[in-house]
Order: sequence, then structure tokens, then C-alpha cells
Amino acid sequence: MLLSDLPYDIEFFYNLYVIIIEELLLYFKNFALYISLWLCIYVLVSFVVYRRYARRPQTKSRGDLGAKRVLVVVAHPDDECMFFGPTIFRLCEQGADVHVLCLSNGNYEGKGRLRRKELWDACNELGVPDENICLIMDDRLQDNPKIHWPIRVLAKLIHYHIESMDIDTLVTFDQRGVSGHANHIALFHAIGYMFMKKLVPQSKMYCVHTRYSEYVQEIHWIPGPTT
Repeated sequence: MLLSDLPYDIEFFYNLYVIIIEELLLYFKNFALYISLWLCIYVLVSFVVYRRYARRPQTKSRGDLGAKRVLVVVAHPDDECMFFGPTIFRLCEQGADVHVLCLSNGNYEGKGRLRRKELWDACNELGVPDENICLIMDDRLQDNPKIHWPIRVLAKLIHYHIESMDIDTLVTFDQRGVSGHANHIALFHAIGYMFMKKLVPQSKMYCVHTRYSEYVQEIHWIPGPTT
């Protein structure tokens, strides 16, 4: 039997083979182009993101004071949470060495010992270690909303801690004391006195603003559970 007499001749299979090969080559060519296109897009996007974010100069994030050693000056235990909690937490999170100086034990209602413990517990929760917490016990600095603490006594105490701990940033109340408490206001004036006398030329001062006191009042008036 001759090959030409076969039901399917060689030319037919050859042409079929060529068509299949051409289709496969075209498929792989298109697939390679598709992958190359997406690879180029990926590389381009990665390059743009890298140029924009990874290599740009370091800038301060929102709330970053650029502080290394911070002294938060408060009048009573609970001030650190009620007025400065987010600030202390954020500074500790950023790696700043945060110290808390409390100028009384908050014994206005006879709970000084309890409030002292609460001060340490609260500061620990915010990220401040025990050794960075200082509570002053001075008969001239009694917890009382009607007593104006002596400015020079405060200034001397605060200045000692600034110098001994090499503080570069101070955080305290503003001139209205946020809640209007006379002890809070005295801290602002004491630190202001130190700046006026140029006793702390290398330090910066930040204050929590009284305009937020409306929220503090709301906290004071939240009703407790009824029985």
C-alpha cells in the first residue's frame, strides 16, 4: 500500500502540527507579554512608593514633640490620667524618656495613701516606669482648690528635677489650670517664672488647653449606677 493511499496523508498531519505549534508559540508570547507588563507596573509602583516614603527625610508625626526627656508636672494624683493620659502614652510609645512629677499626694479628702498608689498604677499603665515617678510631700503644698501654692517654692522644686534629670521638654497645665483648680494654675505660673528668669533656657514647654475643660466637667458629672 502506498502512503498516498492512507486516509490521512503526511501533509495533513504536518500542517496540523505547524498550526498547533504556532498557536502555542502565540499563546506563550502573549502570556510572556502579559506577565512582563504586570511586572513592569509592579516595579514602577514599587519604585514610586519607595521614592516617596522610604527615602524621604524623617519628619515629625502628628503629636510628636521631638522630645527625648520629658517632665510632666501635675498637682495631684489622677491629673496624669485625666489631663495628660494620651500625651504620656504617645510620648512613651515614641520612645521618649517620660518622667512624672506630682506636687502633692491629693489628700484633700483624706485619701492620700490610696491616691499615691493609684498614681503609680496609672503611670505604669501609660508606660512610665516606677523610677520615673516622683511624688512631693511638702506641707506648703496642700491639695486644696482654694489655696494658691507659693510660686517660688514650686519653681525651686521643679527646677531641681529639670536639672537633675536633664529634661528638654516640660508638659503641664495652662494659665487657667484646665479645670480652674488653683493648684493647677500655680504650676503654670511657677514654670512661667522659671522661663522668665531664664532658669531653663534649653527646655521647651507645652500646656494642655483649658478649652477642653468642658469634657472634664462632663466626666465629673457622669451619674453612677443606681441600686
